[in-house]
Amino acid sequence: MALSIWNRPKISLLFEIQELDHSPTLLCRISNQPVTNQFLKIMGVYRREAEISAIYSIENVDKAEIIVGDVICDIYTAYDQPKINVMLRCISPAQIKIVEAYRTFAPHQPKNIDLSSGKYRAFVTVITPEKPIESSCEFIVNTESHTIKFAG
Repeated sequence: MALSIWNRPKISLLFEIQELDHSPTLLCRISNQPVTNQFLKIMGVYRREAEISAIYSIENVDKAEIIVGDVICDIYTAYDQPKINVMLRCISPAQIKIVEAYRTFAPHQPKNIDLSSGKYRAFVTVITPEKPIESSCEFIVNTESHTIKFAG
């Protein structure tokens, strides 16, 4: 029973920009961190899978307006087709696609939303059975140079 405290899921979020299908894409990578303590590893402790879902929103910082508000989004994993709820294992992170080449992914809204050049903030909340985990990042879109980069 005492070891069950140590094998609870440990979720982390990391924003990154990758080139996907020849287009810069802002992703949020969601990981269930493995146990790193050597003693616990020797004892055979491992992280349990975590059932998660996620919500994101995007704000235009320059105009102080919400572009996309609280979208329940698809989560991509190596094992499954995109789903709203996934079981997150330690061996492979999941990801959320947020912005690709100046459009947001709003899968549960009528259409994708085109972005203009400017500064934006993305908020992501991952919902787990234990507690929600939140993170945000600021990014800059430049439609002339076809780039997305982190602000600051």
